[in-house]
Amino acid sequence: YWSDIGRKAIFRARINGANAEQVVSIAPRFAVDIALDIAHSDIYWTALWLDGSRIQRTNLSHIQIHDVITHPAGGITSLTVDPVFDKLYWTTVYPPSVQRADCDGSFVATLPIPDHVYPTGIHLDKGNEVLYWTDAEASLIRRASLDGTAVEDLGLIGLVTPGFLAVDSCFLDQTTHLETVTLLAKCLEGPGAFTTGQCHCADLSGDARIDLKDFDILQRVFQP
Repeated sequence: YWSDIGRKAIFRARINGANAEQVVSIAPRFAVDIALDIAHSDIYWTALWLDGSRIQRTNLSHIQIHDVITHPAGGITSLTVDPVFDKLYWTTVYPPSVQRADCDGSFVATLPIPDHVYPTGIHLDKGNEVLYWTDAEASLIRRASLDGTAVEDLGLIGLVTPGFLAVDSCFLDQTTHLETVTLLAKCLEGPGAFTTGQCHCADLSGDARIDLKDFDILQRVFQP
């Protein structure tokens, strides 16, 4: 599944790229980030337009767009969904915050996380119930418990403008055979630019950061 900003629609295809098709048109808005709730056959996305930003949703079996969260400014940047506890988490930049709500948009709350500058990407480690997010202007990747407590900066060296990220809590390190978390952070040329730079990974604590273009990690992960 992916969003096409220029075509103002969300598309999907098989893993090998076959059978590409449009899922839903969201014109005049465009989607920046998307999240899947496979358990309930729902797809969520952040929708931007002149009237501000929104989180919208449709069921993949019955295509009908629903507004879940509305924001008067174009401030919602990224989202992640927790289908087990029926929660949405998202980042805003105006004002800078990490927020959550039930998946129907009720019970909106701002997590008590200090020192935000420009929170951008967010992702949920469902297995460990930990949120990870990037702060583009502070050049940080951070994490916290689902209630916003136990905030920690991962201390990754060399981040410039980290954008979106993904968490792999099932990747087994081939040297230690211990479970690690892989953070794939697309570095933007500037806030809101959405221009892909480099892709990196690190373990759960932020150590052992490497540039994926110089490492055969992707090939090794998919080997038997």
